[in-house]
Amino acid sequence: GRLHRQRGDSDGAKKAYRESLALRERLGEKGTAAETQVALAELACDSSQPALAEKLAAGAVHEFQVEQEADNELMAETVLLRSLLQQGRLDDARKAAALGNALYEKSKDVTIRLPFALESAHAKAAVKDLAGAERLAREVADEANKFGLVRVQFEASLAIGEIQQKGRNPAQGRVHLANWANDARAKGLALIARQASAAAS
Repeated sequence: GRLHRQRGDSDGAKKAYRESLALRERLGEKGTAAETQVALAELACDSSQPALAEKLAAGAVHEFQVEQEADNELMAETVLLRSLLQQGRLDDARKAAALGNALYEKSKDVTIRLPFALESAHAKAAVKDLAGAERLAREVADEANKFGLVRVQFEASLAIGEIQQKGRNPAQGRVHLANWANDARAKGLALIARQASAAAS
């Protein structure tokens, strides 16, 4: 499913994840079913269905709390935060960010920490702290580059361009986004390339 998503094939990703979810639910694997719910929530965010994403992510958060799986809970909180920001529900997003931040401080898993930090940058941008948002997004990009997390690095670069567009120099943001769209396309990251191109236009 993840490969389908990176290539921009949301229908293929949805089909794979739904089949996986049905199988895991039949087997009674609640923890792994919740992981698949998070993946489906990400797809819902990609498809501008934040209310659906919120429902899926919130359900996964609850399950991970029951299972006491803190890193997976942080992963779900990240998508929940994204869905709330997409709906413009800044008070709820602030609460989700606070809950996620407590988990973030304890986590050692960079693959889970960095996406949450990046979503926190979007949260800063939403409340007009553009300097703080860009600074945090750049830190995520640098860390992702250091650890070889290509997709996260490109997502952080997309965020930097989007944040710059909201500031005093939107032209710089558009150039940044156009360049990263081309680079993402060359890496086979079709979804990020499409998002960057749309944001630049």
